[in-house]
Amino acid sequence: MDKALNRAILKVCSSRGNNNYRQKGDVQRVIYYVLQDNKRTNDKIWNSIGTYHKSKDGIIEDFLRIKRLYDKADGLQLKHLILSWGTRPDIPRKKLRKLIKQTMGFWGKDYQLVYAIHEDSQPDKWHAHIVINSVSNTGRKIQITRSTLKKFKRKFNNIWNPYGYELHMDEHYQNTGTDKSFERDNQSQDNVLDCN
Repeated sequence: MDKALNRAILKVCSSRGNNNYRQKGDVQRVIYYVLQDNKRTNDKIWNSIGTYHKSKDGIIEDFLRIKRLYDKADGLQLKHLILSWGTRPDIPRKKLRKLIKQTMGFWGKDYQLVYAIHEDSQPDKWHAHIVINSVSNTGRKIQITRSTLKKFKRKFNNIWNPYGYELHMDEHYQNTGTDKSFERDNQSQDNVLDCN
């Protein structure tokens, strides 16, 4: 009998309310948060895709440069996603970095992004913050649709199933707006994915 796979969670942080990611300083604020040294785990797994620079300020400038290039500096500034494995996968660091980079490549095909693994002080909170520029390398504004999330789920599962993880979609999010989320069945786990 096959061993049950661990559930992974993807949350697309809301672009409504106070954290609507439409303010000019949101790119800087969110990237600074994601790349804080004290938030990252001992593994120090982080990277950017599609950016020339690798410093916080350089990545921010690269995001803003694309927006200026296509005259799309107003409106939605970014998409913020959180991908949680629960506990740290029992995989050597070098292999883990490679698997995470492959996973992030799904979003980085067309858009600049930065990601970092965080680990909260409470157990079972090993997760990646993903910040995606709202403007693609060809000037399109980002839209994360149900179809996009289904494709991401397939990619994630192809990469992570051999290592014991599977992404599940909660029925609650299948019929709501364009920001869909993959969630655990146990709604009390939502605080694992705090977008603040």
